[in-house]
Amino acid sequence: MLKIAIGLVLSLALLALGIYTSFFFDPARSEHRVGFQKVVVRESQDKPLDIGIWYPTASQLRLRIIGFSPQMLATDGTVARSKLPLVLISHGAGGMFGAHADTALTLTPRSR
Repeated sequence: MLKIAIGLVLSLALLALGIYTSFFFDPARSEHRVGFQKVVVRESQDKPLDIGIWYPTASQLRLRIIGFSPQMLATDGTVARSKLPLVLISHGAGGMFGAHADTALTLTPRSR
């Protein structure tokens, strides 16, 4: 019985490790370079509001973890264009901005 329990625990641990590492071997990518900045808005009575900003950049990309989403981004990179469109995405009261990273990467315009 102990051998079965140990085997089950090891199998579950390997499965969890496989799922966890799969995030790092397949990060979300865009067809063009995307920069990212995190901004925290604080109000006196409410808890802080975390805001993620994705934008076109010419800066070097690196693997970053945004929420639970690995992405190829230029954190705090230079903004490559001016007069950019603004797209606001709200995840509601119980989520995090990283949950919409794929949409943000897709909607980020190309740098010209």
